[in-house]
Amino acid sequence: KEGLTEVDHQQMPFEIAYGMSVTTKDGVYYIGGSTDAVGAKTITRLTTDAKGKLKIEKVGELPFKIQNGVAGYANGALYIGLGNQDGKASADFYKFDLKSKELTKLANFTGALREQSVYQILNNKLYVFGGGTNTALTDGYVYDIQKDTWDKAANVEVDNKAISVYGGNSIKLNEDEMLVIGGFNKEVYDWAVSNLGSLKDQELADFKAKYFGADVADFKWNNQILVYNAKTNTWRSIGQIPFNAPCGEGLVYAGDNIISINGEVKPGVRSNRIYQGFIVK
Repeated sequence: KEGLTEVDHQQMPFEIAYGMSVTTKDGVYYIGGSTDAVGAKTITRLTTDAKGKLKIEKVGELPFKIQNGVAGYANGALYIGLGNQDGKASADFYKFDLKSKELTKLANFTGALREQSVYQILNNKLYVFGGGTNTALTDGYVYDIQKDTWDKAANVEVDNKAISVYGGNSIKLNEDEMLVIGGFNKEVYDWAVSNLGSLKDQELADFKAKYFGADVADFKWNNQILVYNAKTNTWRSIGQIPFNAPCGEGLVYAGDNIISINGEVKPGVRSNRIYQGFIVK
């Protein structure tokens, strides 16, 4: 039977919104993201027992607040950084050892500062694509965990056309590949940011009314289902999603099922819909 069944209901000890989640065999780690000063520094682990009872456990605290960054898990440690740290965009990057609770500063990110990138660890390397601040970015970078170095990876590009995945989400398909859904359209986003930052008084009010009142289709968010292959360092599209392109959605890979949960379909408008796709092997 399809539908939602409530197994357990609990509340986090602080408000959450723009943190990073990392799924491991030991549970899901949720990092920062809160508007609460303590919550924005907290590393939380969520687990369930055999009956689905949820356990919420604080496992660490960072010396800085973080939102909209990147995070991954490898070899007993969380790799955390970028995004907004202590109120400003940052290139700082860290390793948090889950056993010793030791935080180690790593090599700084070498690209333009950014938030809301898509990212995954593939073959013991962390890949970071897109994101942005005042402009949407379409470039890519890779962090080598063993060497503690950042290098350039392929830009997000299919058939010689750059694609913004800023605000989209990703899942790890296997050790070589990640799949991405969603992302703001670069031209529309950059145009909107420029106008919202330069117009004044009535012109600004008129622009906001027109912009935020526009139809979903006018925002041209990325509806391509994109796959990045780390072995070949290339992107490809495997088709289009049959629903409005989301940003800030939950994206889950369970068995051969890909589940897209909620997300915005245009600025300020969230969907309550859940979509399920299947990988045919």
